[in-house]
Amino acid sequence: MAIDPKGTFIKDALEIAARYGKRDDVLHLRLDGNLTFNPIYVDDVLKVGRFLDVAQMVRAAAVNFSGRGSSDSPFWELSAFNLTKNGIIYCAAVYGYYTLNDLYIAMVDAVEGRSAGKLEEVIQAGKLEGEPLHNARQALVYFSQEFHSFDQKLKTGILATATSFLSQFQEFQASRIFCPKVDERTILSIDQVVDSGKMLFFDVSSPGLSRAMGTFIKLHFQQSVLERLTNPLRLRDRAALLIMDEYQDVVSTGRGTTAGDDRFLAKGREANAITIAATQSLSSIENSVGKSDAAKELFQNFRTRIACHSTDLLTIRTFQDLIGEEDRQKRSHSYSELSQDTRKNYVLGGFDADNANISESISTSVHRESIVTGKDFSRLNAFEALSLVYDGVKTNFVRLNLKPYFLEQRNVGHADLQRLLGGAVVGCALLIATSASSFPNVCDVVKQPVRVSEVCIELADRTNGN
Repeated sequence: MAIDPKGTFIKDALEIAARYGKRDDVLHLRLDGNLTFNPIYVDDVLKVGRFLDVAQMVRAAAVNFSGRGSSDSPFWELSAFNLTKNGIIYCAAVYGYYTLNDLYIAMVDAVEGRSAGKLEEVIQAGKLEGEPLHNARQALVYFSQEFHSFDQKLKTGILATATSFLSQFQEFQASRIFCPKVDERTILSIDQVVDSGKMLFFDVSSPGLSRAMGTFIKLHFQQSVLERLTNPLRLRDRAALLIMDEYQDVVSTGRGTTAGDDRFLAKGREANAITIAATQSLSSIENSVGKSDAAKELFQNFRTRIACHSTDLLTIRTFQDLIGEEDRQKRSHSYSELSQDTRKNYVLGGFDADNANISESISTSVHRESIVTGKDFSRLNAFEALSLVYDGVKTNFVRLNLKPYFLEQRNVGHADLQRLLGGAVVGCALLIATSASSFPNVCDVVKQPVRVSEVCIELADRTNGN
């Protein structure tokens, strides 16, 4: 599964899949596409506490949509979660099949006092039994007593908190893709995607939906992969790969609940899962998560860490702590002059002395310093990185020279690549005054069959009108 909230690398991923004959294995989920998926519907959701998992996913997506730390009091978030949880029970008991739009309507009905009556009718009709019946009765107690006891202003505030995310699906395209009718679903479940070895590309460019639904779909994928540990009918010999760009946009932590990246990363290795995440900095992860300790717990679950050019102090300090320190010698060199019976020289200025001596002092001391410094991070060139690489046995600190994907010949040396990129910068600078349609990018220069110097000469001649 690949998640691209920014909408930049999915196009290249599709080309790569086509190049290796895997285009038919790709499920491209986008607003203007034909694929549909109901992220809130689960078979037998009222059994084995599945409605809690779904409610936690909705909660994580809502928090991601509205922003973390938007309220100092946890009351509103917890109250909204309770309304969401019992709303899912209501939808499953009353409707059977339901969507995010149905959940939204159920919450509105709860504020108007209509949910308790409809749920009681279903219970009295004897349509439920066992665990589903018990859960429906508990939801009825919530709607008829706890939620009913709140004043109207408080109910409206809880509703606004709970539905800020759900209201996004009233838009036509979002409703068509994520709230399909029961017979219009093309992706029945993420289990189907994982077990069949398909590649799901989430490509939604809408800023609000890309963050919230990217988080929602990611949690579905993680839950499906982890269920392979407990379901003997599902094989886990097939690796599950999760790739996320702009990870800070879709990051989530469980905070003691069942859904979260921290839980998935801790247990995912046993489920044969691989996670690759790209983010701007560790500070952006911490800001998204909202808590420093939660961000540290999340980061420590990644065994291999690669850092490119960065001036983020948290990223630098974290890598310094992980890489460690080493003993380094520090040498100091000084001169001193000692004079006796000095007298002032009125002709040349200064002082004269017949009895003087000069001493030189050289001292060497050993002290511990970080192996990498902020200068090392800030002076990394393009396609260079400092990394902690886990090889399956131990973690090694290495400096990596990266290969850009657009190179047609993979055997280009790093020094040659840097010269090519340097030539690209010169070429771009020379063409600033020309039309935008003729402005080259790095790929244009790298793919030139001639030497970079010849390319720059040609660009310079073209700029000068020759």
